[in-house]
Amino acid sequence: MKILYAAGEKRFLPMPGQFVLSTVLGARAPIDRLYSERFDREARTVVLASSKEQLVSGAVPWPKNRRHSAGMDLHLLRDQMKKGQDAHIAALEKLRRGELRVLPAPEWAARTLRALPAMRIELTSEDAEKLGSALTGAYCHELFLWDQALKGSYDFSKHRSDWIDLQLLFYLADPFVHLLTHDRKLKARIVGSSQCDRVHDYADFSKLATT
Repeated sequence: MKILYAAGEKRFLPMPGQFVLSTVLGARAPIDRLYSERFDREARTVVLASSKEQLVSGAVPWPKNRRHSAGMDLHLLRDQMKKGQDAHIAALEKLRRGELRVLPAPEWAARTLRALPAMRIELTSEDAEKLGSALTGAYCHELFLWDQALKGSYDFSKHRSDWIDLQLLFYLADPFVHLLTHDRKLKARIVGSSQCDRVHDYADFSKLATT
């Protein structure tokens, strides 16, 4: 974090749902509690903390203001992530039981955006088509998981990070966004997507950078 944060000019992107709405439809979520400025502040707090104990206790001293300190509620962050993972796993289990069906990309994209917390948006069929076209990487990832669900052998509770991978792939809706990852399976799962070439393996990237 200290290396990345100090590496020069940076911009913290909004949450995946808001980012997709803004990038693809030029719209903002009616209720947005998580702003890029907040992410920047939280990243700075992590960098400035001398220990985990100082971070969770809210005792991280803030530069140029000795009367102000900051911290992070790690339990809240963990609970928010767990809630998203649980909902994703529940949907996949419903598909396995035949209570849900495999959706075409536009319908899946529209349903996914409508289900995100605090969105409460109305989407037209034209909006759905645009979203489906802009989320091909995320859709390919879901197709893989749907296939695993229908085969019946994949234990979703042991692969909770699949939901996090899905969130990351939403950012590929912007054609200027690239993802750098150590996780080779992420690229393999979206090989059928036109966005696949914007997911880069760190080992390959590192070799390229040193040659």
